[in-house]
Amino acid sequence: MTPMFCPLPASRLRLKGNATAAFADPAFARAYGRQAAQQIQAQRQMLEIVGIRRAEDRVMAGLIAGLLEGSIVEFAARLQLSHEATYRALRKLVQDGRVMNPSRGIYHLHP
Repeated sequence: MTPMFCPLPASRLRLKGNATAAFADPAFARAYGRQAAQQIQAQRQMLEIVGIRRAEDRVMAGLIAGLLEGSIVEFAARLQLSHEATYRALRKLVQDGRVMNPSRGIYHLHP
């Protein structure tokens, strides 16, 4: 889960010794609410993906969600799978024609 960040510059916050004073600014309150909602949705999505029992299905859901941004080992950690199980699942998805593997470590959903 990513940490909460302030969407507005400090000069717009007008903090007067009270952190809740920032919410008096409607733009800040809306931006903060939007950011919080996005983080909650992302966390719910991760909980749903990690709850998938079959490694192949979990890897496919992770690919669809766009979680493969770094290495396969990092992807496996995000999915709470071993990297061996993740590699096996990716190989099976490629063999089934559901995923393309144009080069080492690169995987794309089949169009």
